[in-house]
Amino acid sequence: MSTPEQQIIGVENIAVACTWHSLRARPFPAAEQEQVFTGKTILLVEDERFVRESAALILTGAGYNVVVANNLPEAWRLFFDQPENYDLLLTDMVLPGGSGRDLLQKIKTLRPGLPAMLMTGYGDEIAHSMQYPDRVPCLRKPFSASDLIGRIADLIGERPVTRIAIGM
Repeated sequence: MSTPEQQIIGVENIAVACTWHSLRARPFPAAEQEQVFTGKTILLVEDERFVRESAALILTGAGYNVVVANNLPEAWRLFFDQPENYDLLLTDMVLPGGSGRDLLQKIKTLRPGLPAMLMTGYGDEIAHSMQYPDRVPCLRKPFSASDLIGRIADLIGERPVTRIAIGM
């Protein structure tokens, strides 16, 4: 028994039959919906390479612009050069060249209202004793991508937009 493709007769129809068959075998491209944010800029300060790169990847994947630094002097230089460019500071509590609290105090002299969040891998008692006096939120490491993105979105006061991409 022949298939509909095999029943097509004539040389000029061979290419059409092959093309039709290959298109039929390929799944139709699906539309993918993705929740993304609108490009706010985060200064991420973390000395542990894996944590820094993972957090940057998560945040850029969510639609944020991320500027990274791995110590306090580098972070201060980046911020001081263009303080108006940042929408949030995300910093580790313990850094080479100082602490996240030190960095936050310096940054708050230029941008008092800048949202900030500290990160720590220490236990609750130590993290609490290191807490910044203005009750800056603290994210415990390790953290999930959804926790990181959700906490930052809450601090910035931003809700995601839906981006639809058609795959081929």
